[in-house]
Amino acid sequence: MPAAAPVPAVAPVPAVAPVPLPAAVPVPAAVPVPAAAPVPAAVPVPAAVPVPAAVPVPAAVPVPAAVPVPAGAPSSRRCRPVFR
Repeated sequence: MPAAAPVPAVAPVPAVAPVPLPAAVPVPAAVPVPAAAPVPAAVPVPAAVPVPAAVPVPAAVPVPAAVPVPAGAPSSRRCRPVFR
């Protein structure tokens, strides 16, 4: 593996001439802030409204057993595969 090429010396950075800052602009005296308006006492929050007990859900309505379709009805023919 060849030796790494020598890194050239970094050229010296010329000194930055100090920029003369203008005389500070006179800041006007702070504008008097009016006294904070008195905050009214916290409005009393009413006690939490009692939530009524959960309404009982009626038991599921029983679904009637599938009505048997009589043999030979048009609907029963449609469900059978037709082999030709």
